[in-house]
Amino acid sequence: MNNNGNQRSEFGALGLLFAVAVLGFFAAFLQDTKGVSYENLGALVWIGATLIAFVLGLLYFAQFVLPLQGQDDWALGFELLVRFYGKLTERFIAPTSRPDSQRRSGPRRRGEKSKRAQRKTAVLPSSFTEVSGGMVLGHQVLSLLKGGGFSRAAGPGFVQLFKGERVDKIIDLRTQKREQQVEGTTRDGISIKTAVYVFFRVQQIGSDVTNRRLYPYDKEAIFRVSNYNSQDTNGIPRYWDDQLAPFVAAELSHELATYNVDELQHTVGQYSVRSEIKQRIQRKASREAARHGIELLDIEFALFTYPQEIIEQRIKTWQAEWQRQIQIHLATGDAEAARLIKQARARAQIEIIERITQSIDAMRQQDDTNLTEIITLRMIEALEEATSNDSVRALIPHQVMTSLVMDASNQMQLWLSRRSEDETS
Repeated sequence: MNNNGNQRSEFGALGLLFAVAVLGFFAAFLQDTKGVSYENLGALVWIGATLIAFVLGLLYFAQFVLPLQGQDDWALGFELLVRFYGKLTERFIAPTSRPDSQRRSGPRRRGEKSKRAQRKTAVLPSSFTEVSGGMVLGHQVLSLLKGGGFSRAAGPGFVQLFKGERVDKIIDLRTQKREQQVEGTTRDGISIKTAVYVFFRVQQIGSDVTNRRLYPYDKEAIFRVSNYNSQDTNGIPRYWDDQLAPFVAAELSHELATYNVDELQHTVGQYSVRSEIKQRIQRKASREAARHGIELLDIEFALFTYPQEIIEQRIKTWQAEWQRQIQIHLATGDAEAARLIKQARARAQIEIIERITQSIDAMRQQDDTNLTEIITLRMIEALEEATSNDSVRALIPHQVMTSLVMDASNQMQLWLSRRSEDETS
């Protein structure tokens, strides 16, 4: 049967009764080979044969209704087919009544929107409308109502509604993720924008856990989850899977008001104020979730977003700090360079003097030797060797090297003059 407005009417059980009555009426006028009319006996035989054939046909097709392989698949399939014909009869008698899957389940609440029924029945198979039963996906469980209260949790797999039962909610057993935007103010009056991400699922602990299922769940938790409802400020209902994110967002906004901007950005090793806030909120949210049959897995915070003027001020503060560090390192480097230059100058002077002294002692033994020329040549050789050394040139600038040569020359002249005075005396 199609679901548009021009759908064809079905008689259901009324059609069967009409067909049986027509066959019985004509059978009453049939005669045997001797011309004797069957009358009531013939009508009863034909009616009984028709009903037996109908029942046998239902039993045959009942084996294809359900994908079950147990001994109860035929019985359940037969019951569903009988229900189907009963539903067709009800629709024919009262065509204006809505199907069960389109009726609002649960007690009526003021301000509740009609989209709740759409949300609840969006993934329900049409068999729940036709025969009050059907297959539920492996990650889903149904919260069923009977009268005005909770009846039971059913699913996943084949679910058959008992008399008076109706579907209240379809609960997803998979891990859920919800996001909530947060706007808060720090203790020093700075506004902060961020977002929270909450990961949770239906509780899987307790005595009623069935580990053979792909998504085991606690049946007692389904009762608490199905009753975890509220309304937002606009009067729109919020269900169990939309409750934790606003709770965590409110707690985070409260926590932000107890810190200033510097404290929120404070980090020492593995410790940070963000991690401390997260742990504190997660403990509160876990207790709140457990009260309503929910297991909180994790919460995460997005980056804190500050006003542009605050960001610029923080950047200037960081720049000043890094500039101070740079000045300290530069001053330390200048002092080290001066120390190395002094060491190189002293080493070069010592090498020059040692070479010249060795040359003087060697040439003393020779006659007619011009001591001044020898000293000058040795000093030049020592200076050339020192200046050709890459390590010395890298440490001593050109101006310093010139000054070094002048100092060495002056010292040698002073030494020679003293030497000459000693020889004269």
